[in-house]
Amino acid sequence: AGAFLDSLSRQFGVSVAGVDVAQNLIRIARTRVAGSFCAASATDLSFVSDEAFDHSLAFAVLLYLSRPEEACAAAKELVRIVKKGGTVFLGQINDPEMAGFKPPEQQGAMALP
Repeated sequence: AGAFLDSLSRQFGVSVAGVDVAQNLIRIARTRVAGSFCAASATDLSFVSDEAFDHSLAFAVLLYLSRPEEACAAAKELVRIVKKGGTVFLGQINDPEMAGFKPPEQQGAMALP
């Protein structure tokens, strides 16, 4: 938990903050990474001010959301919290274990509305 943010922090010397719906992963991240972490959904970051960050990212997040509308909500939140001229990065991993997690109609490439 927090490995990707830890890499960014160490490689680029940046401050990091992260959210995860799993409280146990937040606890692990807090022990491994110098940063600010809280349990929350990527679809609702209302506790974060508009344009609060220079950059935002969701790495291996969208795959775990249950509906395309939730992926859109998460992406919109990432855009909202980034300063004008900042960067939003959406990254995915190929997780074959997730193939059986989603209903058949949602497996494969996700088409966003």
